[in-house]
Amino acid sequence: MKQSLESSSTKFYPSQLVVPNQSLESLRIPTYVWVVTVLLALALLAGSALYRERDGLRQARTSYQYTEQKLQAAQLNNDLIRHDIQALKQDKGVMARAAQAKLNYVRPNEVVVRVR
Repeated sequence: MKQSLESSSTKFYPSQLVVPNQSLESLRIPTYVWVVTVLLALALLAGSALYRERDGLRQARTSYQYTEQKLQAAQLNNDLIRHDIQALKQDKGVMARAAQAKLNYVRPNEVVVRVR
């Protein structure tokens, strides 16, 4: 009895495909290539992490310097206000002039001239 071309005994399936060991050995990647690839990937990751850390450090330094400048300006402003308060407490003339300027008071016998 003749078998047809399409019978199950004549069909080839990928699971039935036999590949000689020689060709698999030639496709195998040497161990040193894997080691070099892994080391290169680790070096690139470490470089990327260092770059990000340095950028973060630079931003932190810039922020610190800006905050220091604002602190110095605030301390200078506080010193000026403290000086003004001491002057107001100690000298009654300074207090009178400050009230006169702030509240637009006029002393007796003063003439007010408005300039537009």
